Amino acid sequence: MSDQKHTFAAPVKAPDCWDWIRPEDVVRHALAAFYWACNNVKAPKGERFLGADGRPYADRETFADCMTHFFDLRIKAEAHSIGIGDYAPEAKMLERCTQSRVV
Repeated sequence: MSDQKHTFAAPVKAPDCWDWIRPEDVVRHALAAFYWACNNVKAPKGERFLGADGRPYADRETFADCMTHFFDLRIKAEAHSIGIGDYAPEAKMLERCTQSRVV
């Protein structure tokens, strides 16, 4: 992500809405969100994935929620870093989410 703020002209055609991000950046964010979610649904170190009651620590819905949430945060943080939108809260949340987690 760039920390350089840009001044963008008002969009006059549809492609102007996405001129700030390349498809390969979107793929990079999607992959990062996927791997983050993979790590996030693992039980914490020392705990079993399946509890004594047979219930899992996480499920597919948890994974989907984690992945889409993290993707959302990454895209908004990138937009914020170049001056698009009022996404400071999301950028701060992303920072908190990416602090190391012991798994």
